[in-house]
Amino acid sequence: MKIAILREDRLGDMIMTTPLARALAGADHDVTVVGPQELAPVWDNNPFARYVGLQTICGAWPRGLVRLSNWLRAQQPAALFIPHHSRRLFTASLLSGITQRYCQMGRIAGRLTFHRCLRTRLDTNPRHVVEALLDFPAHLGIPRKSLRPELFLSEEERPRARDLLRMHLPGNAPLVVVHPFSRGSSCNLRLEEYAAIVRALRQTTACRIVVTGTGSEADQWVRVAKGLTAGGVWNACGKLTLRQLFAVIANARVIIVASTGPLHVASALGIPSVSPFCPHPWVGPKVWGSFAAGSVALLAPIHSCPRYRRRNAGNCGFPEGPRAADIVEAVLNLIEANGTRCACGSE
Repeated sequence: MKIAILREDRLGDMIMTTPLARALAGADHDVTVVGPQELAPVWDNNPFARYVGLQTICGAWPRGLVRLSNWLRAQQPAALFIPHHSRRLFTASLLSGITQRYCQMGRIAGRLTFHRCLRTRLDTNPRHVVEALLDFPAHLGIPRKSLRPELFLSEEERPRARDLLRMHLPGNAPLVVVHPFSRGSSCNLRLEEYAAIVRALRQTTACRIVVTGTGSEADQWVRVAKGLTAGGVWNACGKLTLRQLFAVIANARVIIVASTGPLHVASALGIPSVSPFCPHPWVGPKVWGSFAAGSVALLAPIHSCPRYRRRNAGNCGFPEGPRAADIVEAVLNLIEANGTRCACGSE
């Protein structure tokens, strides 16, 4: 039967939807995923679902609510699933006339729009969010299988990224990707700490380093990374398409990244990560961590966590660690464990 999955959140959330689509398709369901147009590259070459950008269906809100509901009605899916709270998607779903409508993390809005709410119970029983998403196919009688997310790169994308990297970072030394930014959904190190990490790696190893981020974040990195603009470090912020970012990460030996989208890119591609994590269970590695073998999650001390102290849960900046030295040590251990020890280098 036809099943539609609707979500309008971020890169990491969309990547973690891929095991859900795979499970449904494996049970011979016809899966359509609807989400932001800019996240369509996540589904390129994916054999388990087709992707439709919200903007191509409905344009601007609020008029788009009626257009989306009409589109859903025309598609006639037998079931519809909204994995995360979205009043707009709940309303469009309600207006679509589809009878089997499910949601997770829907809060009161999911109930008021008459969705069947599948409780994740992440607050009382923390488990990986991918496992929680698979509650929907389990409700349909589909057994749980692999939790690992997937991204499908073409045969050309990896070598093209390798050529691009060699243009900016000549040589064959191990590649380390550093993604110092996040959108604030969880805590992260200060940018100055990431600059210290890159500086320490350049002083002690000959690894090639790529710093990734959006175009609007490029200047932020330049301000804190004085002396790190050349000599084995490429500031690629704003210079990569989403698919190029995937392929660059696929060529890396390790990625340094907090709990944000590129962490889940690496997880889907099997690239180990070293990640500072909040110790609170709701935003910790048990719920949001990587599936890639060898990945390291470095937790901040519990006593320093605002969430445990029930204070403002914004980005605390990890004032008491993990430190740059902890990150660097974990990265070097991963590189050495993978069979290539970085030779000593100098700036």
